[in-house]
Amino acid sequence: MRNLLFILFISSFLLFNACSVFKKAEKKFEKGEFDSAIDLYQQALKKNDNPAQALFSIAESYRLSNRLEIAEPYYSAAIDSGYAEDEVFYNYSLSLKANSNYDKAKEVLESYLVDANNPEIKRLAEFQLKNLYNIDEILEDQTFYTVKNLEEINTPAAEYSPFFHDKELYFTSTRDDDGKVYKATGDNYSDIYKVKSRGANVDTTTIEKLPPIINWSDANEGSVAIGSRGRTMVFARGNTGKR
Repeated sequence: MRNLLFILFISSFLLFNACSVFKKAEKKFEKGEFDSAIDLYQQALKKNDNPAQALFSIAESYRLSNRLEIAEPYYSAAIDSGYAEDEVFYNYSLSLKANSNYDKAKEVLESYLVDANNPEIKRLAEFQLKNLYNIDEILEDQTFYTVKNLEEINTPAAEYSPFFHDKELYFTSTRDDDGKVYKATGDNYSDIYKVKSRGANVDTTTIEKLPPIINWSDANEGSVAIGSRGRTMVFARGNTGKR
């Protein structure tokens, strides 16, 4: 009898612990702290707690933090584990498309549309499938631009959203490791930088971060545009909404 009670106690403890991890993951997800949520969902998976939902939520965490290409295997695994909500098939197709797996993306959407239940997702899936049918034509379309990788200013962090104005190249980067982490991605907060540039030739000694009035330490800044007279700068900023 004592052994039976001990086994029941251990089983209850393990079940409570697993549920606690999953609930913690859900709370992180709801707060938009996707990188932390992913770690907790992974822990829940190891305990075999609600695996289909955990796999789908990991995929969604990657998608919602702009890492759609990483989400692909988790959408696939969620479907294999029995997750069957309409959105999983549509989002899975988007992740396949992000990884240039166009044929598989078409296959997923075609299969989904046979028994689609959600009218809104069905409409999106039909539109996406139409685009995929035309992907070869789109890829073969002639471009009038040449894109050059400016390796001189690239770092292991993210660099994106370039804007050229008055012999200076403005760009967004997460290179500044000041110890503050953006909890959605696990990366540093993004800031706006500039460097003197003559076309594609940059002077790396002139790279500088814009001042604190532009770059806040607890917010993501990026995507610069400057008016034709050079007096007005418009840029994006995202924060917690507290100010």
